[in-house]
Amino acid sequence: MKILIINPGGTSTKIAVFEDDQELFKASIDHTAEELKPYPHVFDEFEYRKNLIVKTVEEAGYSISDFGCVAGRGGLCRPVEGGTYAVNDRMIEDFRNIEWNRKKIFL
Repeated sequence: MKILIINPGGTSTKIAVFEDDQELFKASIDHTAEELKPYPHVFDEFEYRKNLIVKTVEEAGYSISDFGCVAGRGGLCRPVEGGTYAVNDRMIEDFRNIEWNRKKIFL
């Protein structure tokens, strides 16, 4: 099974394609401050980054339908124990509306 791994950072998005434990492809997509300027919140960057990821994997000869799984690292969800989680509606809502995060964690 091929797996697409996504690691979004502040100024780049790193991606890799694995089959079992073998890395088949990796890339780092850089984002300038000017490119990110139109997006006032991190979640607003979703379509921008998704389109760049799709373009990059397609240019490498893969199709999104090739992947049996997509895994990512991210940090806008509520604190959880380490592990693997299926994305659900509550997580997506937290990602979209991180006011709870600013109020409860950072203040």
